[in-house]
Amino acid sequence: MNSISDKPAGAAVIRQILGDFDDDTVARIAAIGATEAELLEAYQWVSADDELGAETERSATGRVGQICDILRSEGWDSER
Repeated sequence: MNSISDKPAGAAVIRQILGDFDDDTVARIAAIGATEAELLEAYQWVSADDELGAETERSATGRVGQICDILRSEGWDSER
């Protein structure tokens, strides 16, 4: 059984969840100290259509928001 870790994710997990980014981008994401759950949530936010915030009546915040900002600054492409 695969369980989601509550420890900060390393480079391999970041790439597994978010895609194959360059080492600098992965290091920036790793420096945030996000867990697997937070990476998965960030993936959902950046992969969703523009209505996610309206539907959930909230926006990505904290570490999830920081990851989203990095992914968007890198020209996020959910096909990675």
